[in-house]
Amino acid sequence: MTHHTSKIKFVNVESVISEISKRFPVDPIHREKGHIMIRCPSCPDRKYHLGLSFTKNLYSCFRCPFRGFLTEFLKSNGIKFRTENQVETSEITSEALKIKFPENIHQDHDIIKEAEKYLKDRGFDLEFLKNFNYWPITNKTDFYYGFLIFYINDYAFYARRFLPFIGNWNFEGQKHIIRKSDKEMKLFFAYEKNNSNTILVVESMFNLMKAAQFGYDAVCIFGKKKWAGLAAYLDSKSVNHEVCLCFDKDVKLEDIEDFITRIKTKMPTEITYVDPKDMPCNDIAEIKDKGTLIKTVNKRKNINSLFLNTFNLEEIMQ
Repeated sequence: MTHHTSKIKFVNVESVISEISKRFPVDPIHREKGHIMIRCPSCPDRKYHLGLSFTKNLYSCFRCPFRGFLTEFLKSNGIKFRTENQVETSEITSEALKIKFPENIHQDHDIIKEAEKYLKDRGFDLEFLKNFNYWPITNKTDFYYGFLIFYINDYAFYARRFLPFIGNWNFEGQKHIIRKSDKEMKLFFAYEKNNSNTILVVESMFNLMKAAQFGYDAVCIFGKKKWAGLAAYLDSKSVNHEVCLCFDKDVKLEDIEDFITRIKTKMPTEITYVDPKDMPCNDIAEIKDKGTLIKTVNKRKNINSLFLNTFNLEEIMQ
């Protein structure tokens, strides 16, 4: 167990700070031994108001209530660190294991090349994607027979297959798989480091990563029918920004209407949607430049227009 006291002594602090700087803007001026200032990921302030203290094992924002133990902050952001008495990483411990993780991991350089090509061809910045807890760019051993694994939290993982499946295992030809401990789990994954005014709601991790790369905060609910995931996300925090449903091009307006009907009681005041016919390609993940995504999101419509379009004249006259 981790001891959250000021007696914790971090080892190789500069190395940890270097990892932090890859994920958050760091104040280059106000910096003391064992203490740095970064941009707070929890409030819209654009200055360096989140203090990280390695000597006290604490973090605290001077502009919002975001504070706690530094060890927990590092783990929640996938930043590895060492202390004098133990080694702490963002990886799941055996005690926290809730599902059966993939077995028979094997290494295959062709899979790595295929995965990198998939991402590069679709305009993904591989350096930016290191903000995510994902492989294969940083760890080629976490391939499961051609699947690229994304660990979502302690309870689930999401995977994308890049090469034709070989062997006797049968996944029924799926291109994506999601494994979780509870079939009823309200699963979602959020990226909230851009401090954008609009939070995009998307269907897959690849859409979320592209949205984040181009400057939007986003929440992935793993499919348009997974409305409970968005409800769980909204229940977990106070969302003050506009929420924009940005589903894939093959989604029908009736599906969006049904989705909103189920979720509207939990929605913030401002909710919009991108009309599927305004999507320039199949999904956000295929958009290769930032300008195209911005133009697409700028075409978003208010949900009131969606419901008005579904009424017929007789209903309005009654």
